[in-house]
Amino acid sequence: MGDYNSMNNFEKVFEKLARTDDASTLWINWLDWVIDQNLITNHDRQLNFKGNEETYFELYCEWIKIVNEELENTEKYYYDYLGVFYEDVIQSKYKAGTNGQFFTPQNVSKLMAKLLTQNTGGVINDCACGSGRLLLDAHQDNPTAVLIGQDLDPVACKMAVLNFYVSGVRGSILHQNTLTGEFYRAWRVNNYLYHGLPIPHIELVNQREAYNFIGVNSNVKPVELREPVKETVQSKLM
Repeated sequence: MGDYNSMNNFEKVFEKLARTDDASTLWINWLDWVIDQNLITNHDRQLNFKGNEETYFELYCEWIKIVNEELENTEKYYYDYLGVFYEDVIQSKYKAGTNGQFFTPQNVSKLMAKLLTQNTGGVINDCACGSGRLLLDAHQDNPTAVLIGQDLDPVACKMAVLNFYVSGVRGSILHQNTLTGEFYRAWRVNNYLYHGLPIPHIELVNQREAYNFIGVNSNVKPVELREPVKETVQSKLM
């Protein structure tokens, strides 16, 4: 972030909270709060937001405004502001959560999507999805496709979930190690959006349910069905 006067409102609200809370923990808590507010089942009652709900709601509204303004004023199909903020602020200013991560630039992911997913329909899978940019670009050319993404980083998974949510696409994100098959949790997004629930929504689901969608015959199979691995403090902060 630059000087205070050059910040947008989202950055200003976050900066104010970060004066008293660890920035990376604050970011995770806010992502958890937004997801929890939009769950239609299985709310995570173990979450503790430390009385910050009102400020989290303010952040939520500013995020929606930023995405909406970007889509109205550009030709973009989606806007991954969460990924941009995570790279520019959480990883840069606060030096947190890097893990050697590099988010794919949107022009690169757009090219990859056009080369690989022209009119494939059905299901599109990305086994290292990050914040979901490649999947969202693939969806532009395949608007009826269901998107499946996996990632080992739970923070990236939560950003991808919210990118699906705000972009109005159907898909699932799995917090999973696709090399070993270890599975932690999964979110299914907007499954009922065109089937009786015309508002964006999120579900906490098991690994098998993450691959099941109304009106879609999926040929994508789970890497390996396993019992969920209990998340540790370290895995949550990866």
